[in-house]
Order: sequence, then C-alpha cells, then structure tokens
Amino acid sequence: MQDRLLLLRQLRAQRITRIWLVTSGLVLLGLALAGGSMRLAQASGGNLFSADVFYEVISVHGSGMVVVGLMAGAGVLWYVVSNEIELSVTLNRIVFLLTLSGLVMIVLAVMVFGYSSAWTFLYPLPENPGSGIATAAIGAAGYLIGLALAVVGFLLWCLDFLRAGLKRCGSLQRLLGFYVFGSAGHDHSGENDPTTTNPSLIAGTVCAILGLSACVIGALIVVLMLTSLVFPSLTLNALVAKNMIYFTGHTLANLQIYVAAGIAYSVLPLYTKRPWRLSRALVAGWLATLAIVMLAFFHHLYQDFAQPEAVQWVGNVVSYAAAIPPMTVTIYGGLVLVWRSGIRWSAAPLFTLMAMAGWAIGGFGAVIDSTISLNQLFHNTLWVPAHFHTYMALGVMFFLIGATYHVIPKLTGRQMKENVGRRAAALMGFGGYGLVLCWYISGSMSAPRRYFYPLSGTEVLAWVGVACAAVALTGAVMVCYDLVDVFLTSPHYNLPKPAPSSELVPSEV
Repeated sequence: MQDRLLLLRQLRAQRITRIWLVTSGLVLLGLALAGGSMRLAQASGGNLFSADVFYEVISVHGSGMVVVGLMAGAGVLWYVVSNEIELSVTLNRIVFLLTLSGLVMIVLAVMVFGYSSAWTFLYPLPENPGSGIATAAIGAAGYLIGLALAVVGFLLWCLDFLRAGLKRCGSLQRLLGFYVFGSAGHDHSGENDPTTTNPSLIAGTVCAILGLSACVIGALIVVLMLTSLVFPSLTLNALVAKNMIYFTGHTLANLQIYVAAGIAYSVLPLYTKRPWRLSRALVAGWLATLAIVMLAFFHHLYQDFAQPEAVQWVGNVVSYAAAIPPMTVTIYGGLVLVWRSGIRWSAAPLFTLMAMAGWAIGGFGAVIDSTISLNQLFHNTLWVPAHFHTYMALGVMFFLIGATYHVIPKLTGRQMKENVGRRAAALMGFGGYGLVLCWYISGSMSAPRRYFYPLSGTEVLAWVGVACAAVALTGAVMVCYDLVDVFLTSPHYNLPKPAPSSELVPSEV
C-alpha cells in the first residue's frame, strides 16, 4: 500500500515537473525573442515599432523574466529535492496555476490596456503614464493583480518548502545546518540520519525565508497601490513606496540565482562522482547570504538623496559582502568538485559550469556598479542590464538548462541530444557574452538603459549587440526545440503505472 502511494506520488510529481519545464521553456524563449526585438528596434532608430510599443515590450520582458525565471527554478528545485522532503504535489499545481494566471494578467495589462511602467511600477507612474491613455488605470490594476498572483504563488512555495523541511529535520536550526558548528562539525558519521540536512535543502530554506519576507512586503505595496487606484485621495510616500518595491523586486530577482545554486548542489555531484559535503564554510556562507540579500537592494537607491546617509553606506558595504559567500562557497566549491574528477562534459555539467562563470562575472559587474563613486557614472546606464543579464541570462538560464538536461531522462526515459546541447552552449555563450560586452562598453560611455534610441557614438555597438543576440537566440531555439521534441515523442512517464487496486487511494500529498 505504502509503495503504491509513493509510486503514485512520483508519477504526479513527474507530471507537474514536465508541465513546468515545457511551459517555462516556451515562455522564456518568447520573452527572450521579445528582448531581441527591443534591441533591434533600438539599433534601427525606431523603425521596427514605436516608442509606446517599446516600453510595453520592456515591461513584459522584464516582469516576465523575473517571474518565470524564479518560478521555473523553484519548480526544478522542488523536483530534485522531492525525494528528500515531502513537498506537496497539489500545492505545486496551485503554484503553477497562480504563476501562469499572473503572467497572463501581466501580458493583458500591457498589450491590451497599455501598461508600460516597467517591472518597477514606481508610484505614482502606473496610474499616471506619460501617454495619458484612457485605460491607464485598468492597465495598472491588471498589472498589479497579475504580479500579486505570481507573488502569492511563490509565497505558497516558500511555505511548503519550510513545512516539508521542518518535518524532516525537526527544527529550523537543523534544517539550516547549525549542528556543523558543534564539536563534531566535520564528523560525517551522521550523514545517514534522516533528520540531517544537505546543501540543496539549506539553499532552498534560505530562499524560502528570503522569499517570505519579500512576498509580504511586495503584497503590502501592491495592496496600497491598488487602493490608491480605487481611492485617488489616498496618497503614498513615493520614497517609502520605492524602497518597498526595490526590496521586493531586487530580492526576488536575486533569489533566482540562489535557487539555481540549490539545484547545482544536487546535479553536479552526480557527474563528478563526488558528494557536495556539508561544511561549516557552506553553512556560514548561506547564513551570511540570508542577512546580506535583505540589505543589498540599497545600492539601487544611491541617487535618492533624501535617504539617510547611513543607508547609502550600508548598501555599499553589504553589496561588496554579497559577493563573498557565492565566490567562496558555491563557485569555488563547484570548481573543486570538478577538479581532476574525470568528469565527462555532457550538456548538463557543461551548462552548470558555464552558469557559475556567468554568476561570477555578472556579480563582479554588480560590485563595480555598487561602488558609490562609480554608481554616479553607471546608474541607469546599459551597465546595469549588462551585469544582471550576465548573471541571469548567462547564469540562471544556464543553470536551468543544465538541470533540464539532467532531469529529462528521469521524466521521459529519453535523453535530449547531447550534440545539440554542446552546440547550443557554444552559441549561447559566444552570443551572450558578445551582447553583454556591448552593453558594458555602452554603459561605460553613459548610454542610458530603457531608452528607445541608442546614444550617439554607440550605434555600431547597438548593431553588434543585435547580431550577438541573434546568435544566442539561435542556441536557445535549438534547446527549446529539442526539449519540445522529446516531450512530444515521449508522452508516457518513465515510471510504470501501478496496477489498479481498491486499496490505492489517489490522495493528495
């Protein structure tokens, strides 16, 4: 009876993970193509579409990438740890529906009702757009509601992860690995103890705690802004509203890479044939991350001179400190794991190691921008999308692609084409780094971000960026086509279906 229930749960877990992978893969590809169209429109001097459409596309692209990137990572992490903690399949389905519904609402708000205030939705811009279109309030409300649905979905994911983790370990301290600081901190004799934790669970727990804080603050500001739409007499403090928005947005955007790190902890050791051991350094690094990520958003607020000066210094110090845990724990740990392991460079570990490179390079670009004196030059220039596209497009997305190549055989019984994966990795790496290099150079020349026309003197860089984006998108299309082809030709699950039984109750776990 118990074995059959477990088998049924595995079948249902496979089903929802397949849905996550196909849906997110297609949506992310569509959003990437939208991003490419923006670069083409900018390079062509506005000949592809109008400025109004440009700002609508940038609103869908930015918001959608954050939402889908985070939730796709959360869905994959859910699957790779689902055999270690009893996560709810039913709740995962609800999270998927909330995320998809929220994304549809965002697209409708932008494309039908003209919302174009980007993912930041800074008060009071959403309800007072420059174009003054009649449906501005409807578009702003639709966008905020869509964002709220996605935020609630991630909130539920965070709660379920913590619930399942606490059920396994018994306390938050054990789930976070505090016991390694005891006298037997380096004694691994208790690794078979079912109440112990592991690196993937620690990463997921830290992301869940940070996610809860971000979702609560985000939900609060969304409710306040929706209320101000209904009752215009209710005004908000614009600076407080911006701080709340950036705390939520920056935290959730950063969590994408930390969720992906949790996936890498489970995937990479299977290819190096070495365990990613729990250590004091790893636990300390993630505990530091738990504190640092909550404060790092202050580096976006240097230009808000009304902020207390202490806030600016905290933003600078914490932004520098944010680079230390990933570099010393995850990235260095991954390199040590690979060193002389005899690893076979199939697509899964190849994309995973390339993702670590993107994380390191993009993070270094962020540290440069978080220096107060340099931020005076780089704030709101193309340097900013250069650094976050490096660690998101060449980091988060590569982590997810590597994990996809890893889990596909478990989900379908078939493998994605390794030769396609390696060629796509080369195209995406070459094109992606070419694109962000153009942005880094343009940003250093003060080319503004979110601007419809290229800065004089950077037109050639804009066209080179378009060409590089086309190369990277070619690789992305190859991966997505291969992914869809595997699913279409493997409609059945890898696990055998259990024999019918009157005792088998398909209860939700």
